[in-house]
Amino acid sequence: MLPDIPDGQPNLLPMSATREALRVEFEMWKNSEPSPEFPETLTLYWDGTWVDSITWDSQVLPEELYILAPVERMGDGQHTLNYHVVLGDGNDATSHDLIVTVDKVPPTLPGMSFITFPPEVISAGVTDRYLKANGDELKGTTTAYEGGNAGDLLIWYWNELPGGNNEVGRKTLSKAEAGQAQQISIPGAAIRLAKDGTRFAYFSIQARALTPAQKGNDYPLTTKATPAPRILPPPTVKEADGGSSGSTLRPIQAISGATLLVTESEETIEPGETIKVYWGTPGSRGAFSPTPTAPGKRTYHIPAHRVAEQSGYTLTLYYEVLQRDGEWAPSDPHTLKVEAVSNMPTPSCDQVNGGQLSIKRLADGTAKVSAQAWPFVTIGQEVKLELYGLQRGSGGNLRRPIGTTTVTSNSGEVQIGTFTKADLEYFTLNQPLEILAYATFDDSLTWQAFAALIPLLVE
Repeated sequence: MLPDIPDGQPNLLPMSATREALRVEFEMWKNSEPSPEFPETLTLYWDGTWVDSITWDSQVLPEELYILAPVERMGDGQHTLNYHVVLGDGNDATSHDLIVTVDKVPPTLPGMSFITFPPEVISAGVTDRYLKANGDELKGTTTAYEGGNAGDLLIWYWNELPGGNNEVGRKTLSKAEAGQAQQISIPGAAIRLAKDGTRFAYFSIQARALTPAQKGNDYPLTTKATPAPRILPPPTVKEADGGSSGSTLRPIQAISGATLLVTESEETIEPGETIKVYWGTPGSRGAFSPTPTAPGKRTYHIPAHRVAEQSGYTLTLYYEVLQRDGEWAPSDPHTLKVEAVSNMPTPSCDQVNGGQLSIKRLADGTAKVSAQAWPFVTIGQEVKLELYGLQRGSGGNLRRPIGTTTVTSNSGEVQIGTFTKADLEYFTLNQPLEILAYATFDDSLTWQAFAALIPLLVE
């Protein structure tokens, strides 16, 4: 039996259950002690007439507690089932009635059963303009039918060929709705997916008991719903030099960040349309989606550190607009070249005096290297220190990595690293020694050199 629904047919049997003998099961009763001398009997009645009986002269097993009601009993309509048990001592009892419903007659559609559509659609077809003006849907009304019951299933279709099975909507009907004409809606997305041309709409109705579905007639409609290709101009960067499709940004022009601009034309992008902006192709290094500087604005702030991490790189900028059909329309791309960060300062070393660096004066101490805050310095940024000069003994060029340091200040004198006497003993005395500092803006993929500090290394 199907679960009962509000105002539905009670204990409805699905159509498939009426095609073969129906298994009717029973709960075990109390005080059961059958024996050959005192057997027990269960009898099933269908609409008050005998169906079958079972007699036990030994213990009743659970798997024996059923009777098959023949197919012939299952005529259309409501039926009353009950059963009667006689114990071995003669005591007997009859169960409560169980009402079941058999519904094998499908609903009846009129000979001409169509979905009725608005006159302007019938005359001009289903156009992109019509869909946009009507909530991106095509509404219609089905034909009324006979033999409706709560739980009837209404399905409607939109097909490239007559009689196709491309379902675009369904509704389970209440008792008040069953049999009545119903308003249906075909989504604009489904219409566009089926593309333009002559398309066919129809509906079907099926009883809750799953009798054969009854199909209405196909109604042909001309579809011209594919929107014209949308052309969206590329975004631009206010601080960059160049044209609409490409430009060059000098980082010094964007010390406080850059401003990405999307067209303000309301003919190109309608007010209220959703826009997504991309600084770099999603998934690429440093790419992200900025948010508007203010609600409804089409200017987007690119933080300074996002500019710096693209220094020395070329990236693609574009945006997307969410259309009524649920598709994102991409703009033409803008190619932005970001030049390398320049104007890096010359570091200083607290052990360099008069242009000389003395190993003896350093002794067992530590030489500290720092620099005035440079463009785009940020807390957490990595800097590294190297020494470069002539190798003691061989006279060949020697580059000695000292290590990396995490920046802890973004103003004033910023620490870069330290070295010791042991680091200096690799280099030839009375020769220039280059103290080299580097900063990275792209998580150590590349390093930007500071101007070199070149003291004379002396004893």
